Amino acid sequence: MVGATVYMVCRNKEKGETALSKIQSSTGNPNVHLEVCDLSSISEIKSFASRFSSKDVPVHVLVNNAGLMEQKRVTTSEGCAFHFNYKNIRYIMCSVPSLKLRKKNRKKYLMSCLSYFQCASRFELNFAVNVLGTYATTELMLPLLEIASPDARVITVSSGGMYTTPLTSDLQFSDGKFSGAEQYARNKRVQVALTEKWAEMYKNKGIGFYSMHPGWAETPGVAKSLPDFNKWLSGKLRTSEEGADTVIWLALQPKEKLVSGGFYFDRAEAPKHLKFAATRQSHAIIDSIVDTLRSLV
Repeated sequence: MVGATVYMVCRNKEKGETALSKIQSSTGNPNVHLEVCDLSSISEIKSFASRFSSKDVPVHVLVNNAGLMEQKRVTTSEGCAFHFNYKNIRYIMCSVPSLKLRKKNRKKYLMSCLSYFQCASRFELNFAVNVLGTYATTELMLPLLEIASPDARVITVSSGGMYTTPLTSDLQFSDGKFSGAEQYARNKRVQVALTEKWAEMYKNKGIGFYSMHPGWAETPGVAKSLPDFNKWLSGKLRTSEEGADTVIWLALQPKEKLVSGGFYFDRAEAPKHLKFAATRQSHAIIDSIVDTLRSLV
């Protein structure tokens, strides 16, 4: 994109500045800027969106590229509020021993009087970056994308890993033994379903929404998260440039040649479901997932 004004949103200021300098010197484009924001933090995303919105510049292309595969369960410093239901009753009963009620009356009292309470749980890190961060950034950038309509578009970098898992409402992997690889695949499935939903919700706003699979590229992230996989396929993985190719292609293609809500791989629309994977029907729960994400932002 010759002559484009580019804003890189990076978590690490020092690494961001190094990348910025390299890009400016190799392209000769001085209109490349750095914004520092930890995309696992809703408060930081909101702060960034507020700062950036004050520039009052149109956003023609938003690329959701931040991704993470943390193999162990790690949580962020931000918590959440969740709605009270019958399943929580035993925990709450133990948490409020000061209520001088008989056990059966205590339960009835709590069920009738409490609509929600603050929980001590925090966001699981993969979910925070891959799903909640992607959702919050996109939703908060919508006004600036609308300024650039009808040419605006949002490109979310998903993964072919999503083929292995259906959509699930267990967004933070609360049930069962935690698996970072499985959580990553679940997150990437959510991104594809979210892209479909955004295309439907905002079809009259002049914004195109696309998800894509970059292929397995030889990046520091893959080497760290999947060391055995990276070693096994050493020399056979794609380069970073090859992985980014379809992102650039989606950013430059005339929108009438693209399908909003589509999933792309190697410059072509690709299926979102494998024939016998039984994942297609799972997308029916995307509305409830969007409601959950909206309540957390």
